[in-house]
Amino acid sequence: RGQSITWKGEEVKDLERRKSAAGSGISLLMLKLARLMDRHAVIGEVRGKGLMIGIELVKDRESKTPFDPALKLHARIKAQAMARGLMVYPMGGTVDGRMGDHVVLAPPFIATEAELATIVERLHASIDAAIQSC
Repeated sequence: RGQSITWKGEEVKDLERRKSAAGSGISLLMLKLARLMDRHAVIGEVRGKGLMIGIELVKDRESKTPFDPALKLHARIKAQAMARGLMVYPMGGTVDGRMGDHVVLAPPFIATEAELATIVERLHASIDAAIQSC
């Protein structure tokens, strides 16, 4: 079943249910990303508003030391994510215009719990692969 909306009662009810669950999806995604942060020392911070969430990547979490910009870690993560069917928005130079790496997630508000779990799993694998390629 695709993501398109037709005006059949069942599909409209499903969309309404999924939209009302979006608020809990925000909390669920942040919880899953907090758990991911525990598994990746390179995640310095996770922050956002709604389902638009920025993930800061750092060489050292304690000091917030960024990675060498020549590594382009944000771009490596994007490439790894795309290879896994996940779209992230990469951003470099987020500390001072030169240093700093972030990726942003912006899943749809109607994403299911299973879809959010898939996003986090794919992000986890993408970060692992990108770090290993450095």
